[in-house]
Amino acid sequence: MKKAFSICFSTFGLLRTRVDRLHNYFSGFLFMAALFIPFIGNSQQQTQMSDYVLFSGAASPGNVQIGSSSNINGGSVGSLKLVNSTGTSTIKSNIFSKGTIALTNSNTVVGKIAASNSPAVTGTILSVGSSANLSGAIDVNGNIVIGGGVVSGPVTTSGSYTGPTTVRGSGAPSLPLFPALPPITPLASYIPSADITATRIISPGAYGAVKLSGNQKLTFDGVGVYSFNLIDNKNSNTFEFKFGTNTTGVFQIYIYNNAVLQKLDVTMIGGDASRIYTEVQGTGLGTAKYAFDINNGSTSGSKSRWMGTVWAPNAAINVGSGTGQSEVNGALWSGTQVNLQSGVTINHVPLTCFVSVSGVATNASCFGVSDGSIAITKSSNATVVVTNKATGAPMTSTNNLPAGTYLLTATSSFSGQTCTETKEVIIGQPSVAVTVSGIATNASCYGVSDGSIAVTNSSGSTVVIKNKATNAVVAANNLAAGIYT
Repeated sequence: MKKAFSICFSTFGLLRTRVDRLHNYFSGFLFMAALFIPFIGNSQQQTQMSDYVLFSGAASPGNVQIGSSSNINGGSVGSLKLVNSTGTSTIKSNIFSKGTIALTNSNTVVGKIAASNSPAVTGTILSVGSSANLSGAIDVNGNIVIGGGVVSGPVTTSGSYTGPTTVRGSGAPSLPLFPALPPITPLASYIPSADITATRIISPGAYGAVKLSGNQKLTFDGVGVYSFNLIDNKNSNTFEFKFGTNTTGVFQIYIYNNAVLQKLDVTMIGGDASRIYTEVQGTGLGTAKYAFDINNGSTSGSKSRWMGTVWAPNAAINVGSGTGQSEVNGALWSGTQVNLQSGVTINHVPLTCFVSVSGVATNASCFGVSDGSIAITKSSNATVVVTNKATGAPMTSTNNLPAGTYLLTATSSFSGQTCTETKEVIIGQPSVAVTVSGIATNASCYGVSDGSIAVTNSSGSTVVIKNKATNAVVAANNLAAGIYT
C-alpha cells in the first residue's frame, strides 16, 4: 500500500433495503432531535463540522447552492460566504452563513436561519423570495428582506426588517461560530497502478483509475484504506461496500484527482453510512471545477445514491445534474462549493471522530544494541505517544531504541469528541550476541611475513580480517607485523 489511514465513525444503517427505511426514520423523531443546535440568549454557539450536512469554505465561488426540488433533512447547511437557493426546496435543517443568505421563491425552512455578515457589507444580508415558509428563529447581522409568505419564528436583526408580520426579537442576534475546515490528509506520491475497468471485487489497497463503462459493479470487500488515482465512470454503475463481521472499522477512500461518477447506485452490506469517508483532492474539471460529480438517476426507482461523508478541499462538489433524482446519506463538505442541482435528497448522517496510526520498525543491528527505530504514519489531526509495552515508559524519540514491543497511541479531537487508536510495533534483533576475539602469533624475524591470528567467533557468524593501515582483506596466516581488525 502507498498510504495508511483510519477513521472512526458512528452507526446508521445496514443493507440498502434498510437505508430506504432509514429515510423515513431519519425524517421522524431522531431527525428532530438532531436538527436544532441550541442557542441560549444572545450568546454565540460554537458549531462543529459534524453538525453540517452541507458546508462550503470561502474560496471562490464560496457557496452552498440548493437547486429546485431539493430536500435536505437534518443537521445544518453552512457556508463561510454564501448559502443560496435557485428553486423550490424543502430544507429541514438550520441555515448558517458567515456571510449572506439568498433564498428564492417557495422555499420551506424548518430550522434556524442565521447570517453573521462577518465582512460587514451593506445592503441585504438575508433575502428570501415570495411564498416562503420559515418556521425557525431568524438572527441576522444586517438587513432582512422577505418577499412574502409565513414567518413563524422570532426575527432578531441589527438592521432593518421588511417582510411578513412576525414576532421581533430583542437584543443582539444570536449568531453561530463556525468551525475550521477539516485537515487535508497528506498523501504519498502516486505510484501508477493498473486501472479498474470492469466488474471487480477489491480489498483495501492502492489502485489506478476507476473507469467503469456502464452496468459494472465495484465491490469494496472489507473496511480499510482504498486509494485511487481518479474515478471516471460512464453511464450507470454500482459501488458496493461489504463490512463483513467488522462492527467498528471504516471505509476510507482517498482519491488523488477527481471523481466523475455519472449515474451511480451505492449499496451497503453489514454497516452504515457513517462508516464511509471519501476525500477527493483533485482541483476540479470544467469551468465549474467539480472534483466530485454525480448525475441524477433517470427515475425514482433508479435514482443515483451516495453513502457517507465526502470532503473535497480543493474544488467543488456537484450532485444532481440532468433529469431524475439523487439521494445522499451522509454529508458533503467542500473548500469551494457544494452544488445541489435538482431532485436531490440528502439525509444527514454525521461523521464522528476519526484517527489513525501505523508504524514500520527497523530492527536493531546486533543483539543488545539500541539502534532500532520506528517510522510512524498518522492522520494529520493526531498526536502520537510511543511507550515501551513491557515497562510502560514513554519514549522521547523513535530512534535509538532497543529491541522490544512498543505501543503507538494516537489521540484526536474532532467535533467536540476525542478518540484514540493504538497499534503495536515490534523491534527485533539477532537471536544471539555476536562475539569475536583473536590471539596473535608474532612474526619470527624482522620483515618476515609468518605471523598469524587464531580467531574465535560466535556460532553462525563470519569474520573478515583487514590490515588496519591499508584496509586490505587478508588471510589469518602468513601475516606481516602490523595491526589487524
